[in-house]
Amino acid sequence: MIQGLKRKKQRHKKAQREVSPVRMLTDELDAVRRDLRRTIRSYAARLELDLAESMAAVTLHKRAEDLSRERLHDIRDLTIMMRKRKLKPEKGRRKDVRELDSLIRDLHSIAHPNAEPSDSK
Repeated sequence: MIQGLKRKKQRHKKAQREVSPVRMLTDELDAVRRDLRRTIRSYAARLELDLAESMAAVTLHKRAEDLSRERLHDIRDLTIMMRKRKLKPEKGRRKDVRELDSLIRDLHSIAHPNAEPSDSK
């Protein structure tokens, strides 16, 4: 009989901890942190993959003589775009992430004109 009462008290204490609004919020915040980290890892991996594919496509022909005039213009335009980037990575701003995403997306679309656009939004 005494054991039955102890079990009820233990269940009751556990139930109070789970019902606490503070506890519920901290659990949700932990879940948001995990989602944030997982999302950022996936997002960065996708951008790096697009960048690596674009680098491979650009370096396919290293000599200027092998490239058409149109392709040379594309490479010149891409070089100018890349040089004009203004980033402050140490600040960790969304603005910089958007700019990098836009640059990599533009690079990928020019380097792979026949490829399907990746899901970036």
